[in-house]
Amino acid sequence: MLRTRNTSTLTSAGATTEGVQPAFSYNTALGFLNVPFNTYNDGSFNGAVAVPTSSAASGYWVLPDGYGPKVTKVGSPAMKVYAADGARRTLMTGGQAYQPTYTLTPSISATGPTDNTWADYGPFFASTRSYCRDGLPVNGSSTSRAIDIRSLSMRHGANKPFSTGGFLRMNLVFYDGHAENMDDVTAANPDMWLPRGSTWTRMTNTDGTSGCKWCYTDIYNKYMPGVTTYTAP
Repeated sequence: MLRTRNTSTLTSAGATTEGVQPAFSYNTALGFLNVPFNTYNDGSFNGAVAVPTSSAASGYWVLPDGYGPKVTKVGSPAMKVYAADGARRTLMTGGQAYQPTYTLTPSISATGPTDNTWADYGPFFASTRSYCRDGLPVNGSSTSRAIDIRSLSMRHGANKPFSTGGFLRMNLVFYDGHAENMDDVTAANPDMWLPRGSTWTRMTNTDGTSGCKWCYTDIYNKYMPGVTTYTAP
């Protein structure tokens, strides 16, 4: 089921705005839908559901051997996210600091491997399309931002942009069927978004800091400080 709500959208500087569009209310947790890089029986590449899970050298996590999108393989159903409040390709990379990039169309042709129409890797992941934390200085943003677009997804708390003190909150539904309301940092715990047994090796992060590459620095420091190899429980 998909609920919608309206929001004003902006494009790059000087362009015509998209106006008022329906915005996605929630996404499934994409990390549980991946499989290791492989090919189908006919030899075609299985890339659409195989990113990013091939090797530690890629900077991403590695799925455990034999993993597939099955409830019995995700880990504890009570701690693994099935779906959560979300948005659709909302990035702080617009033409101006005050113009984040919005893409609200459900068109599959407008998506890439991490821009999936109905799913997102989660608030811990530096290539998220729903929970961008680039506006926080600790995450290495080089551009001053006037808008914190997390409010599109984390819309159940006080709307205090750029905060990390529990003001921005979101709802999450877990594989056992229960739901919880969490603040932005609690909801970004990688334990909840990655299958049990997934591993992530420490290396240079996207902003030059040391951590698990593609994990936001503040989230890495919170949940994986100094670890050599993180393993999802």
